[in-house]
Amino acid sequence: MVRDEKGQAAILALGILTIVLVVAGSMIALGAGQRSASQVQHKRMEAYYVADAGLVKALAMLENEADPLSLLDNPGDPKWAALTGKYPEATVEGEAYGLIESLTPSSLGGGVYEIVAVGRYPDWDQNYSKKTLTAKVKVETEAGGGPGGGIEPGAADYFGRGVWAGLFEANNSTDIRSDVYCTGSITANNALRIGEEGSPGSIYANGDITFNNSCNAAGNIYSRGNIDLRNGSSVSDIIQAMGNITLGNGNKINGSVQALGNIDIVNGSNFNQLQANGTVTLGNGVKVNGIIRAVGNLSMVNGNHVYSTVWTMADLTLGNSCTVDGNAWVHGGHSTGNGSEVKGGIFYLEQMSPLELEVPVVPPVPAPDLPWYENEAQKAEGHYFDGNTTFNLNNEPWDGIYYVNGDITLTYSGGSKKYAGKATVVASGNIVIPNAKDILPLDEDNDSLLLIAGGDFLASNSNDIRAFLWAGNKVEMNNAVKVYGAVISPIIKATNANLIEQVSVPAGTPVFKILSWK
Repeated sequence: MVRDEKGQAAILALGILTIVLVVAGSMIALGAGQRSASQVQHKRMEAYYVADAGLVKALAMLENEADPLSLLDNPGDPKWAALTGKYPEATVEGEAYGLIESLTPSSLGGGVYEIVAVGRYPDWDQNYSKKTLTAKVKVETEAGGGPGGGIEPGAADYFGRGVWAGLFEANNSTDIRSDVYCTGSITANNALRIGEEGSPGSIYANGDITFNNSCNAAGNIYSRGNIDLRNGSSVSDIIQAMGNITLGNGNKINGSVQALGNIDIVNGSNFNQLQANGTVTLGNGVKVNGIIRAVGNLSMVNGNHVYSTVWTMADLTLGNSCTVDGNAWVHGGHSTGNGSEVKGGIFYLEQMSPLELEVPVVPPVPAPDLPWYENEAQKAEGHYFDGNTTFNLNNEPWDGIYYVNGDITLTYSGGSKKYAGKATVVASGNIVIPNAKDILPLDEDNDSLLLIAGGDFLASNSNDIRAFLWAGNKVEMNNAVKVYGAVISPIIKATNANLIEQVSVPAGTPVFKILSWK
């Protein structure tokens, strides 16, 4: 009996031991599995953080770029690859770092871009986890962009016109590499050049435009008054005037000539097309490659050649040795001189619609809001000066708006001719740059200067000025003055080999709005 009880106890102990061993084994296996799952989860989390860090680095790079849109539109730019690679800031396990595997931007349109970041952890060839994150960002330009260290509200777009004047006068080899806008008249003598091949410049004037002696425009000319081009002047494209157009002595117009008044061609010029609501008169030896349309009389003096067809709602008069290769459509009478011929024949013109032109109106030249600049300058210590002041532009980095209640003389000390920073320098009176003093940026991509004079801006004798100019009364440039920026003033006068070249207006600060991050 006792022997049976001992046997039963042994069997029970063996069973309990078996159960304990099974439970212990299961717990060991479960613990190992949990440790393995924990390690996998840890790798996944680290890969997530690495991908997230890639997006943060990408946005930081874009915010420091001068032209972030160009970089976003170019996924192959080396700057993206430069952000990839090991990410030491990830949690370290020995020498195991996270890896930013790739950063790829793409445009979704409407200013929205998608940036995809792929991160992995650790950076071993095997047994790593990978995570992909995508950020959608909208890029907008912050309002208030413009040159210098500050600009009055609404004035940011003024400097995109290049030259904006009430009265513009240029003499003796002036070179304007921009458009010209004028609310009054434009007068140029002796080798004015507007624009250049590959970068045309057009002229817009509410008043009259007068060119004398080899003045050239690589663009269009628009006038709400009269246009008078004399002695070898040329225009690359069209001429339009609300008044009369007079062209003489060796002029060449590659496009059409259109006037709501009369067109009077003096001698030896070459044109493509002439259209007028008044009369059209051709002097000696004028050639027209295209058509002529005149609501008034059409008169050709001597030796004219029209290589196309002519129309007139009044009379047609051909002098000696004039040729029209096409037809002549005439509402009134016609007469031909010795050796003149209309090869296509003369026909009756019942009616002809008058010419219609939409010549742009140039808005008035704005005056700088001096009290606004004065108030802004007084908000910063050392930015307001009472009385005439000389500024040494290379003394220190400039930042913000500076106001002088008086005149300003701009100069520099030592050998450096360069300024650093972004500044708007304002004088209630005049701004003067002495002879042969240059105003140049230290960093052309980031430094900019806006000079505002309540009175006159005066520069003479070999100044090289890299700044935007705005004067309340007059800008006067004499003797090899070069301005790279833009010029605004009621009166602009340039004499003797001066240059004005439009420079792009600095844009507002790009703003990145995050739409999603997942």
